[in-house]
Amino acid sequence: MLWGQIKTLFILCFLILDIFLVQQFLNNRDTEPPYIQESSREEDLRANIEGLDDLPEETEQGSYLYASRKIFTQDDFASLERFTNQELEAVDDHLIISKFNEPVPINTDSYGDTLQSNIYNSGSYTLWGKHDPSNTLIFFQTNEDRPIYFNQSALLLILLNEDGEMVQYLQTMLEGEGDQEEDQDLIKAFDAVSNLYYNTNELASGDEITQTGLGYHNLTPLPSGVQVLAPTWNLSVNNQRNYFVNAIEGHYYPRDNNSFLRETMINYLQTIEASDDITDLKAEIILHLSEIIESTIWSGDL
Repeated sequence: MLWGQIKTLFILCFLILDIFLVQQFLNNRDTEPPYIQESSREEDLRANIEGLDDLPEETEQGSYLYASRKIFTQDDFASLERFTNQELEAVDDHLIISKFNEPVPINTDSYGDTLQSNIYNSGSYTLWGKHDPSNTLIFFQTNEDRPIYFNQSALLLILLNEDGEMVQYLQTMLEGEGDQEEDQDLIKAFDAVSNLYYNTNELASGDEITQTGLGYHNLTPLPSGVQVLAPTWNLSVNNQRNYFVNAIEGHYYPRDNNSFLRETMINYLQTIEASDDITDLKAEIILHLSEIIESTIWSGDL
């Protein structure tokens, strides 16, 4: 009888002790500083990735954009007529193709005046870089000075000769569609790097963030043909690789940047070949694109 009472007493004591320990655990969890894990991640990131102190610290603003492929109108065609030093056409009313009567020299360090004198609405494009294997200058269309990254409908490709002079170009544009959303705070560049480091296998210890930029990336095409463009951080790593992180949702856009140019040229080539009449200009552009696609070794990052 006495032994049964002692067992009951022990059970009650252990039960009370368990309740006490659970309460202590919950209290400690609730009062634990909420940024301990985040702080630890930041320290780990700074210990492994270089260049973080040079990242912009201000909070940028932006919103999703809705855009569609620009259809060149008769007014646009009238504007194109002032470029008398070239033959040009609009294929399917959305792709401008052109061949200069004589090669035009261009300095990529100060190309603004040259493009303004030779290419429609050239101020809406910014130079991404030169693809040496194909001898092509790649310009991205911009929105409020922010580039629209790797979008076949917002592109200016300038084909050069062996002397680095402009001989032909292909051009597409996007234009705003409907009402746009209000701006909101975007994630900071540091958070974009953190998401890339912890959520992908793209960054390794010792990598350096050498440059950042804010632009737009095609999130998804809608059935109507409208594109949804998301504010996007461009992170250049070791001056060799470029990565793109959604500046609202924080996720990474995996892509093969090098294949973009080849795929774009093939798409433009097929568009020209499928047009109703093959003019002399179209035939020359087709021939040039075909030679580039077949002879170029497509390697390296754009």
